[in-house]
Amino acid sequence: MTMLAKVPRVFILAGSIITFLIIYTQFYVDGGPTISRYDSNLGYPPNTEKIIQPAETHEDFTLPEHASLAEIANAAPVAAEPDLAIDSPDSAPEPAKLATLEDKKPDDTGSTSPPAEGAVKAPAEKPTDKFAPPGGAETSPATTTDADASKIRPYPSIESSDVAQDYRFLIKAGEGLNLTEKVHYTRRCIKPVFSKDIDRDEVADIGHSLLNGTVEVDLWNTRAAPVPDCEQIKLNVPKAYPKQSSSHIIFGVSTDLVRLNGSLPAFEHWLANSGSKLIAVVTDYSKQTQENITMIENKFRKSGILATFVKPLSADFTVSQNHFAVLVDLVNHSDDNTKWFGLIDDDTFMPDMWPFADALATLDHTEDVYVGQLSEDFQAVRFFGFMAFGGAGAYFSAPLARKLAPKALKCIHEASSGEGDIIIRDCVYSHSKAKLTMLDGLWQQDMKDDVSGFFEAGIKPLVLHHWKSWYHEPMADMALASKFCGDCFLQRFRFEQDTVFTSGYSIVTYPKGMSEVNLDLMEGTWLQAGRDYDFSVGPLRDRLPKDRKKSYKLKHAEITPKGELRQLYVYRTDRVTEEPKPEEDDEKKDPLSLATESSDGDHEDGGKPKQPLYPNFGVGKDGALDEVIELIWTL
Repeated sequence: MTMLAKVPRVFILAGSIITFLIIYTQFYVDGGPTISRYDSNLGYPPNTEKIIQPAETHEDFTLPEHASLAEIANAAPVAAEPDLAIDSPDSAPEPAKLATLEDKKPDDTGSTSPPAEGAVKAPAEKPTDKFAPPGGAETSPATTTDADASKIRPYPSIESSDVAQDYRFLIKAGEGLNLTEKVHYTRRCIKPVFSKDIDRDEVADIGHSLLNGTVEVDLWNTRAAPVPDCEQIKLNVPKAYPKQSSSHIIFGVSTDLVRLNGSLPAFEHWLANSGSKLIAVVTDYSKQTQENITMIENKFRKSGILATFVKPLSADFTVSQNHFAVLVDLVNHSDDNTKWFGLIDDDTFMPDMWPFADALATLDHTEDVYVGQLSEDFQAVRFFGFMAFGGAGAYFSAPLARKLAPKALKCIHEASSGEGDIIIRDCVYSHSKAKLTMLDGLWQQDMKDDVSGFFEAGIKPLVLHHWKSWYHEPMADMALASKFCGDCFLQRFRFEQDTVFTSGYSIVTYPKGMSEVNLDLMEGTWLQAGRDYDFSVGPLRDRLPKDRKKSYKLKHAEITPKGELRQLYVYRTDRVTEEPKPEEDDEKKDPLSLATESSDGDHEDGGKPKQPLYPNFGVGKDGALDEVIELIWTL
């Protein structure tokens, strides 16, 4: 400090000016710094003239034939670009090859969902292809390696006489969940009382207990286990959704072939037999055989989805650009009946089509309408602007879609960013007077890791996202409740004074009581929950420690031939081997990353959960057992 005091002030001032000029030159010359919503690091803007060489003029083009559009795209080639990520992989070093499908046996318990034809397998030389989605990824919390397989006793066949009839659902549902060999088992029979006068925001108070009558069951010797009584509990729930066609809505998605196949069960849940078309731009079309493309396309169609797979308009387009360019294909495959055009991701999920279509019906489809929702994280909105964030979907009325489609190439070339949802926003604002119409119930879900607080808050979602990347939940199993009792999905019920049942998601007990638990507030359980979420889901309450909240999470559900809805909720006890602390990745270090989507985080593993961290499967600490609750909803 003494030395600094002796320095003449003029030199200090001059040094400050020079420092300012250096910083200004580095950060603001040539357009200023850019912040990617998919990369937490600041970077300098690329030279767009070197990236894209547009044609001399961008005249409107017509849409009668797909081939003509490809010719136009080839006439104005796009040079190689740096990776531009949205909610789909830009490119893979090598596309995953698809093997012959294996026939899958019908659902033994008679699930009403059409059975999938089988899983697409990676070739033997690439058994760990990071882009290939694992079979059962939506319902299994872990994937067993060959080395670990020898440590697990195989489950008895549910066809075997060794399995008691009352426990066949438990055995089937538990397979792949790596439960302890013995479990504490409880079951309850739910008698729904259907009503149209249900206050979904209310936590219904049910007087008696939900968790008594527990028995111990050896999963490999169920014949020796007592069968608990199935006490009947009446719950007031909404009526099932009406059945109606949504053929006036057409959807477009852009992703690679393997991810399309892995997303089929989720798409099947809400798109099958709906009447809506799904147009899928296969981003690795040129690298896949026509046999593979046709095989997966036929799987979609056999499941009841009106799917059409197409090649990109230009082989040089990034996935981000294809995310918007699919609008051209949607217009080509639309008809006079089409009122709405939706651009979605391969992990966009709807609990049911009916409430979504009903919400769109409140808007005027004869005017230029641009529909979507902001990110829940205000930090993302500050950085990336006022637009429909991609995972929740961007939806256009027919007049607007048909106005923008002929200008697709121009919009792609002139966009202020290479990211898909920003291309969409720029095109809408540059070529129409439409402004963003925000629709309640569309959730981008910019939340990572533990999202239990979100799902346990009594929300009524139209659209969900990120379920196989930022967090892992069996969405199709969870949302099966909506097929049974409509809006009852995520409806909440309180049992006695210490248990809350969130239909389709969890049963939570509060060992120290609920006197300080405000169920009117969402619990901030996800990574970096805080004030930036207040504008969308707040105010939040603090996350409860483990000793104050015990959660049974839904892991499997099905509707039987009798029309019963059966659900299995599981509490996994701590295992013998402690879970090692993972190295902190860049997304967790940077506060912006959770306001944004990382293309690597979303897609490098195709939605695959992390490899199991417990070498001794099914062995609880100090002999502790997993706890399971089966709910049987009867008509």
